[in-house]
Amino acid sequence: SEYCGTRGGKARFLSRVGNAARLANALMLNFRLNQIIDLFKNSSNYLYRMTSLNAIGSLSEVLSRDIVEGEFLPLVSDLACNDPIPNVRFCAARTLSSLVQYIGEERRKSDIIPVLEKMTSDEEKDIDVVNYAEAALEKLVI
Repeated sequence: SEYCGTRGGKARFLSRVGNAARLANALMLNFRLNQIIDLFKNSSNYLYRMTSLNAIGSLSEVLSRDIVEGEFLPLVSDLACNDPIPNVRFCAARTLSSLVQYIGEERRKSDIIPVLEKMTSDEEKDIDVVNYAEAALEKLVI
């Protein structure tokens, strides 16, 4: 075959295999990200929502800023921080605390700080939520 006969053919073949593997990895990652996001959005079980937040915190270490800011931040700041279950809210505050290092300065100011400040206000009745939100705010100041 054309791939096995020459050194250049082998290189082209390996290049195509590498490209196919990168594409497959990107598609699988996109599929997994959508699963995690859907798990949060569609689950009535708060434990599943907390699990998806933990996954978001871990995955943010290896994903691009665009994905973290575009996919994860809105989910955490808009949905999770306003969840009716306090355990999900304090998990959201903890997740925001881990996300801040992967979020640009402008988005920190516009999206994260106001949410955390709301979570530390008198409006929030759960002390654990307040404590985690305060810890996340302190991390932003440092």
